[in-house]
Amino acid sequence: MAVGLAYFDQDDDNALYLDLAGNPGWIAYQLRVISANPNFPGNYSDMEFRSGSLVLPFGNRLSLLLDYRREEENLN
Repeated sequence: MAVGLAYFDQDDDNALYLDLAGNPGWIAYQLRVISANPNFPGNYSDMEFRSGSLVLPFGNRLSLLLDYRREEENLN
């Protein structure tokens, strides 16, 4: 698990990074969120990214993968 928050001088230059992942044995999951306002100074400036995945096993040879991804840039 990783969580990061960044705040600078103004209200419109903030950023958030969240990464959760786990595998308790019967399921595997990952959730990632990156959100950076337009004035954030860095690689992830002016974007919102969300992704998630879930893996459900059915026996030894079959599993179901559910995946979600959404990315937006140029938020202004």
